[in-house]
Amino acid sequence: MKARAEDVSVSVLRSLRGADSTPVGASRAFPSRFKLWKRRVVFAVAMGAAFGLRRLPSAWAGAVGAGVGRLAYRLDGRRAARARRQLGLALGLAAGPADRLGARSYAHLGRLISELARLPAMDIAAEVSLSAAAEQRLRAAVAEGRGVVLVTGHIGNWELLGQRLALAGFDGVTVVRRPSNPGLAKWIDRVRRGAGLQVIERDDPGAARRMLSALRRGAILGLLIDQRTHVASVDVPFFGRQARTPVAAAALALLGRRPVLVATIHRQADGQHHIDVERVPLPTTGARSAQRLWLTARLTEALERAIRRDPEQWVWLHDRWSDPD
Repeated sequence: MKARAEDVSVSVLRSLRGADSTPVGASRAFPSRFKLWKRRVVFAVAMGAAFGLRRLPSAWAGAVGAGVGRLAYRLDGRRAARARRQLGLALGLAAGPADRLGARSYAHLGRLISELARLPAMDIAAEVSLSAAAEQRLRAAVAEGRGVVLVTGHIGNWELLGQRLALAGFDGVTVVRRPSNPGLAKWIDRVRRGAGLQVIERDDPGAARRMLSALRRGAILGLLIDQRTHVASVDVPFFGRQARTPVAAAALALLGRRPVLVATIHRQADGQHHIDVERVPLPTTGARSAQRLWLTARLTEALERAIRRDPEQWVWLHDRWSDPD
């Protein structure tokens, strides 16, 4: 009976993976020779920049990253225009304020990249604060023994969130989409695993079973749900407009009536980072599909509140409100 229940759970999760995955044995499109060389060049430049940034004081490295981000905003015509448009629609900003906030959002991304370059040398405990109250919410959820679904978004420096929880001794597993650049993918994978994080690639054929296995042993499973993508999704309100939002986090929580929490990380004015954690209640009535929709909407509401607090720390260049291609 237990094996049958697991098979049913895995089947449900696989149905939520959507079109992003390539089945075992299916053919994949191989990149052209030009793309291969381009990826190698990008990786070499990135590693060279990371080497240089690691040798700068943190404040200087952040300032360099922010400057590069502001320059990128002026050069990145189509995506910068999208950021301004989405800022105007989401926050009701006129053209001038939307432009200034768009520039700040690119500066934030530049700082984030400089921090990623410095990750192996960063003092995570000193630079990222996890309050006693936030840690207690996490430990209370873990103590229930069913595993914890931890929802977050591309807010602040989300990579530091998982690193800090691993440093606090939590059994953390993060679900990621593998970057298209193999060199960068291997580098960030080493950084994550070196910090004690376990990684599940979303497109791995065994991802569903590994996610359930992590939850059954009581781990914290982290998922990001704030971007549209080629996975099973539902339409929920986000900044006053309907947005396609992945439903897997809600489905995992409902499958085992597991605690689900929203955690976000915010960069402070002094350059430090602070983690916030809140628990979201599970629905108790209605059909399973209606419960998934309700819970996904509540999780998205929590992320929206976090973004409104520091709007420049979200990825406004992402095409959030369009259907995926």
